[in-house]
Amino acid sequence: MNKKYITAIYVLDYEQARHVFLFGLNQLNKSKEYYVLDGFVTDYVEICQDISQLYNKLVFFESDIKRQSHNGIQTFERFLLTMYHKKTKQLSKKYSDDYLRSAILAYFYIGRFYSKIQSTNNLQKRLNNLEINLTKYKYIVDYCERYPDVKQVVENEHNVYKEMCIFLPFKMDKLRELLS
Repeated sequence: MNKKYITAIYVLDYEQARHVFLFGLNQLNKSKEYYVLDGFVTDYVEICQDISQLYNKLVFFESDIKRQSHNGIQTFERFLLTMYHKKTKQLSKKYSDDYLRSAILAYFYIGRFYSKIQSTNNLQKRLNNLEINLTKYKYIVDYCERYPDVKQVVENEHNVYKEMCIFLPFKMDKLRELLS
C-alpha cells in the first residue's frame, strides 16, 4: 500500500483530493473483484455506495460548476447502476425499502445537475439538459403515483418534483422560442 496517500494533513484543493480519490477508488475496485455481486450482494452494494461517496467528496473540491455537475451526474448514475439486476440487467419494478430514498434522491440530483450545466453559447444543449432534467423529475413523480406509499419517504420533496414538472416545460418553451 502506498503510504503517501494516507496522511494526517488536511486535503486543501482539488489536486490533493484527486490523488486521495484515485487511491481510494483503486482500493475499492480491488475489493469489488473479491466481493462480487453474485454471492456478496450486500458487500458489493456497500462498496458501490462507498465509491459514490468518494465521488461526492471529490466534487466538494471542484470549483468548475460544469465539471462539478458532470462528476455529480456520474456519481449518481453509478449508484443507480448498482440497483440493476446482474442477470437481467434491468431495474426492479420497485426499489427495496433500504435504498428507496437514496434511489429517488439520486434521480433528483441527476436532474438538478443537468439543469446546472448552463451553456450560454449553445441554447440547444441547454434545452437538451432541461429535457433530461424534466425526465428525471417525471420519473420520480410517476414512481410515486405507481407506489403511493413512496410519497411518505420523500414527503418533503414530492411537491417540489411535481412543481418542477409544471415549471420546466414553460422554461423549455421560452428556450424553443429563442431557438426559432
